[in-house]
Amino acid sequence: MAKILVVEDQVDLASFTENLLSKAGHVTHWTDASEVALNYLRTGSPDQRPFDLVVLDIVYLRRKSDGPALTPEGLRLLRLIRKVPHLAGIPVIGTTTFLPEDCCETWRQLFMIAGGNAFFEYYYNPDEFLLTVANLLDPGNRRHHD
Repeated sequence: MAKILVVEDQVDLASFTENLLSKAGHVTHWTDASEVALNYLRTGSPDQRPFDLVVLDIVYLRRKSDGPALTPEGLRLLRLIRKVPHLAGIPVIGTTTFLPEDCCETWRQLFMIAGGNAFFEYYYNPDEFLLTVANLLDPGNRRHHD
């Protein structure tokens, strides 16, 4: 199945997503730092095989593994991904939690404008999330999903 990078600063949410994707047969790797994520995407680390999809916390992330959580580090990472030619086409699903509803809609819009493919709020519907993952992994179906 697919190799998926989960970029999330909250361990419980990362675990929730990784477990869901693993049960669906995907291989997952997790980091909470944008610089580590970008390095993984550029090199295919840790196993050198390219990633097929990214699940990205769009609000709070660390830039470096030992640094503080920053806002809007996830959006900054998405913009960087879209600027790297061999990464520009990789599907990216944005996630967030703990935001007021009106604020969450603003973040969703910013994410989609920056080049995101789909957006979910934790704790999302697992079936809907997995269907979106499957659709985005189908090369003939790489379009924006809401």
